[in-house]
Amino acid sequence: MAGSEAEPLLVRLLAGNSVTGITVLACLNTADTGALRQLHPAVAGVIATVPWCDTTTPVVDAVRWRAALPAATGARLAPTDVPVSGHLSSRPGATAAALAGVTHLDLHDCGYVTDGLLARLPPSLRSLNVRHCTALTERARFNHLTTLASLDCCRSKVLGDTMDGLPASLEELVMNDLDGAPGMSLAHLTRLRVLDVTDTSVGNALLASLPAGLAELRINNCPHVTVDARLDRLAALRVLHATATPLAPAALAACRARGCAVFAAGLLVGHQQYVRSLAVLADGRLASGDEAGGIRLWDVAAGAGGGEEAATLLVTSAWVFALAPLPDGRRLAAGLLGGCIEVWDVGVAPPVCRTTVDCGADVTALAVLNDGRLAAGCDDGKVRVVDVDAGGGAVVAAVLEGHSSRVTALVSLPGSGGGALASASWDASVRVWDAGTRVCVATLAGHPTARVIALVVLADGRLASGAHDGAVRLWDVGTAACVGVLDCAAGAVTALAALPDGRLACAACSWNTNVWLWDTRSAAAVGATTRAAAAAPLEPLGTLPIISALMPLPDGRLACAGGELGGGTVYLLDVPPPPPPPSTVTDCVE
Repeated sequence: MAGSEAEPLLVRLLAGNSVTGITVLACLNTADTGALRQLHPAVAGVIATVPWCDTTTPVVDAVRWRAALPAATGARLAPTDVPVSGHLSSRPGATAAALAGVTHLDLHDCGYVTDGLLARLPPSLRSLNVRHCTALTERARFNHLTTLASLDCCRSKVLGDTMDGLPASLEELVMNDLDGAPGMSLAHLTRLRVLDVTDTSVGNALLASLPAGLAELRINNCPHVTVDARLDRLAALRVLHATATPLAPAALAACRARGCAVFAAGLLVGHQQYVRSLAVLADGRLASGDEAGGIRLWDVAAGAGGGEEAATLLVTSAWVFALAPLPDGRRLAAGLLGGCIEVWDVGVAPPVCRTTVDCGADVTALAVLNDGRLAAGCDDGKVRVVDVDAGGGAVVAAVLEGHSSRVTALVSLPGSGGGALASASWDASVRVWDAGTRVCVATLAGHPTARVIALVVLADGRLASGAHDGAVRLWDVGTAACVGVLDCAAGAVTALAALPDGRLACAACSWNTNVWLWDTRSAAAVGATTRAAAAAPLEPLGTLPIISALMPLPDGRLACAGGELGGGTVYLLDVPPPPPPPSTVTDCVE
């Protein structure tokens, strides 16, 4: 650039205006700085003075990163790049110099992080993530990081049976999925405000050692915590997650009375394989079916949820993928991956299989139509309508064809037609049927590429569909219009449940499953032409292993079916009361 020429506007904007320059640079990350430094020496000079704290963009070479951005205060180091491993392990002096002054450092999944490297990290650190750093051992220590306020060491083999390797400066600690002794203590962490010890072997001793100022505690799936554990010392506690941890109901009630939001769940144990389906019988019992062909009946009305074994077990001929109670209140239909439906009489003891219906394809979804017939969604994309009370035994009375892949969910729709039905499929579509005339009356477009997994009818008659891409859409079936959308960034939607008060429970899975409540009343049907965003807030209900089915119970709890490798579990989540109805409405942005 000739000296007499005017500097470009972008250069003047970034390098010559302290207000607009800071504003623009705040919208960028460290990946953008490479190109910006080529614009003009003045821009490069400004960028070098910015205290970049980007822990999202992976840094491939820490030494070159520091040379380019000497004022940077935060970084995310790339986990697998060989040059990074070489720099951090073979050039400890250069590494120490590159990270000097850093306050925020993310090393998660970095297999090259060793105990020795940890010892060389700068004492300036205030936030450190060593999640799943597999080379760390129980000898690793963090004591030299005397200003460290936040530490995530989830799934890294650090600390062992004692906590004396943690600095007293910690305010937030995440150490779930770690081994350790039930008697471990955190008494020296007097500044601690947030603690996550989910899936660990901590016990009552750790709870007794926690500081009174703790504000948030996550102790999900901690079996060594017992009903004798006390929480009354934690007067400042405002959020408690205690799913699948056997705390006493009185202790949870006392927390709620102090204004603490409690997310807790009971357990129904006994399934040997993953639980795929749930149904509530007319007498209030909960039925759950698993991949081993077992159906268990639970007396949830009597307060089950403390780990009780089921009183009744039905053994079917194949993997149970769907359950539906029939209108007479005595029979339960089970859709099996063996290609048939078994109809069980659960009004007698022991229950008896009365009828078997051959569907010719794996049965993956069931729904009872308003006219009493049974709809069965199948792996071949067809929906078979079964007359379970036909003379001489149940028969397939009709076949609805239109889906090109597995039918994943079915719901009976309210209205005058006794055969009104909606179906969801892996082919990314939701179809509305008149089962009496065997006609598809509408196709709901809105999930263009993602498998549709879940389908429910809300209390006001609208339809909700959840897909593998994390989207939940609300539909006005009469107009076939999308009237609300939720983008569940937590992962793929695996199950939905409509609560009587109008809220929608949604299970979304990434590593584990987050269960949320969505107040769908704020996404009212106002017409497809309106473009307002459906920004209704999500209310967290709990974090569980992979969940495949949700079912509201008569007592207000929410049953969640799922499990992990080697076994299945039904969780019973407490559901908070609904908020006041919203005063505004929004709709779906297409």
